[in-house]
Formats: sequence, structure tokens, C-alpha cells
Amino acid sequence: MYVGNECLEALSGVIPNDCPGALATFARDADTGQLRFIEKYADEFALPSRIVVSGDGAYVYLNHATLECSAGHGCAVASSEVRLFERESRSGHLQAAGDFPIADLIVMSGDGRYVFAQDPDGLQVFRRNALSGRLVAAYLRGISVDVDASSFDGSNLYGAARFSQVPTLHVSGRLAICSPTPKRTCQAPRVRPSGFLKLVDQPDDAQDEITWVWRKGVRTAVQAFGDPYSGYGFGTTYALCLYMGKAHRLTLSLMAPSGRFCGTGTCWNETRRGWEYADPSYTPDGIGRVSLKAGGAGRASVLVSGQGEALAFPTPPLLPLRTPVTVQLQATNGQCWGAVYKRPLKNGTRGFLARR
Repeated sequence: MYVGNECLEALSGVIPNDCPGALATFARDADTGQLRFIEKYADEFALPSRIVVSGDGAYVYLNHATLECSAGHGCAVASSEVRLFERESRSGHLQAAGDFPIADLIVMSGDGRYVFAQDPDGLQVFRRNALSGRLVAAYLRGISVDVDASSFDGSNLYGAARFSQVPTLHVSGRLAICSPTPKRTCQAPRVRPSGFLKLVDQPDDAQDEITWVWRKGVRTAVQAFGDPYSGYGFGTTYALCLYMGKAHRLTLSLMAPSGRFCGTGTCWNETRRGWEYADPSYTPDGIGRVSLKAGGAGRASVLVSGQGEALAFPTPPLLPLRTPVTVQLQATNGQCWGAVYKRPLKNGTRGFLARR
């Protein structure tokens, strides 16, 4: 059990130099419920406001404020952030593993894939890497809500709305990218051969790969690709969606958000025939390249590729896949491109290859 505390004097907004916060660890007796103090992490957190533990117990997230102190004037809140701790399963001991400049309260979805926070500009959504615990900003919604709870899959958020003078329970839907089942309106290639799907799932997740190529498509105008350049939550976000078996179970959902910066430039860049996405850091979901090319009948094409740990292939192992395999590139503007693979050339425990 983890508890963050603060001094009563901190409620005034100015914190004395001798009034730091702390993060304490307790062991709980399963039979009596009694708590036994184990350790205090550090006296350096000014206003610890929320503690979130991942569902697998491997990571702890502390939402707290940082201070600026001056002689004779005490300390004032300068900014808020979230500190990530790696948790030792037997002792409960915490080891600092990173900081994230998240402004306000955080809530984690029950499946551990999303973290939600209140940003000055709206509701910010992060994708969470279950292996490292790291958070990567996925998109921002321009609504002002104090998030208090999330449904298990993160599809709905519950909190108090700030824009009403009367306390209001606000329900907000997460930006749904991949539909639960394949879209029926997806554009399919016109002729064969028209591309392929390749997956590599290695014991070392850093060597995992995915490549999907969709060629010789129906007539597609550049305008169909929307505007992925604009800020996330407002521009067109893309996701590669993989459905498996006759039940069409959604197995992979890999996002290429709109409006992101990669290094010193933008991830999305407009070309004469469409858009190119390049992210050398492969965040948030392992996608490193997306190529969208418009053209007349038989000339339109789509390419998506990714690699590394951020792909977060499901456990137990992703491969072999149950056929038929449906792959769709879905966009938040309603557009969709897809293909179905029924007879793969390779479908083993380490790799999958199918052509159409």
C-alpha cells in the first residue's frame, strides 16, 4: 500500500521550507487489514495528489507538484509532474524510473493501456508501455473535466465537469480508433497481386516487426487522407487494426497520431500524392512509417511499418495467427483501407507472411 501525504499548511498555496511531502510504503495484513510501515521514499514531494498502481503491480505513478523555494519566502508550487517508480514485487520497495510533465490528476484504464490526465488545454491521453511503464502522449481532447475514474478498457471516462456551476457527472468517450469488428466500408484492392502482410514475433521484443502493404487500390483522392498534420485530437489520426479468425477478434491496434513532432520536425509531411509519416522513435505504438499515396484506379497505395518493443504484441504469443486475418488502416475522418488474408505463405510461432 502506498500513501502520499502533505502538510496542512500547504493548503494555503504557500509551503514552508520544512513542510515537504512524502511517499510512504505500508504492508497490509490480508486477514486483519492492519498496516505495517515499511519505508518512506523521500521528503521531496510538495503536494502528492494521486497515486496509481498498474494492474500487474510492477509500476507506481505518483502525481505531485514541484517547488520553487527562496530565503524568507518559503516555497511555492512551480509545476506538476508524474513520477514513475518500478516496484519490487516481494518487498514493495520503489525505485525511481522517470518523470513526466503531466499537469494534473491521473487515472489509468483497467487494462493498463491508457493513462488520462487533465492538461491546461484539455484532457490528455497517454498510451502506456506495459513493459517499461513509460507514458507517451497520444492525443489531446479540448474538454475541461477532472477525471476521476475510467472503464476497464478505457473507452469511457467519468469525472466532474468544470464548465457547470452545478456539480455534474461527465462521461467522456476515449478517441476510438480501431472499431471492435472490421469496417464493412473499407476500400479493398482492385486486382491481385496487391500487397502483403508480414509479422515477426521474437523472444526479444526489440526484434518484433510488422509491415503491411496495400497496392493497386480503387481511385483515391488526396483529400480522402484528411489532415494528419494538425494537432492531435483535431487532425486525422490513423491506426493499423488487425482482426483474427472467423470471429474477427481485434488483436492489434497500432496508432499513428496526428500533429506530432519527431525530433526537430513534424512526423507527418504532405507530398504531391498524399502524406508520409516518419517516427524514428517508434512511439507510441511502434509505428515508424506510414505512406499514403492517392491515384487513379489501380494506382493508390498504402504502406505501414513498425518495429520494436512499443508494438506490444499480445501475451500469450501473437503467432501463429488464426485465419482469416483482416487488416485495416482506419482513420478518424471515417476513411478505411483493408485486405483479407485467408491462405498465408507462412504462419509459425516466429513469423507470418501472406500475400493477396
